[in-house]
Amino acid sequence: PARLPALAWAEDPAWAHGGGLYHIRCDYRLMIDNLMDLTHETYVHASSIGQKEIDEALPKTTSHGDEVVTSRFMENVMPPPFWQMALRGNGLADDVPVDRWQICRFTPPSHVMIEVGVAHAGHGGYD
Repeated sequence: PARLPALAWAEDPAWAHGGGLYHIRCDYRLMIDNLMDLTHETYVHASSIGQKEIDEALPKTTSHGDEVVTSRFMENVMPPPFWQMALRGNGLADDVPVDRWQICRFTPPSHVMIEVGVAHAGHGGYD
């Protein structure tokens, strides 16, 4: 238990989060690869979260002890359909450029946490 990542936000009622258990018939390393490299969104999820700027944004990969972090930032891009819906749901314009981020954290043996989001361009993107 001491090696389990702390997820304080998962117990905070002020935060929304999703999760669950999915049985997937493949080697767990394929799932880690899929979750750490989100460039597949451009093609596999083209009608919801994908956009060409994902492939165009250079990733940055770092390691901190046992943790590996891959991050990608897309500035001043138009939001794809899923993010348009999320913006509208928060009372924000969905037809303006956004700053978008994807941060994937891998901790052995098999934990991947993905942090993604958008903010109106120049107005509070990921810090």
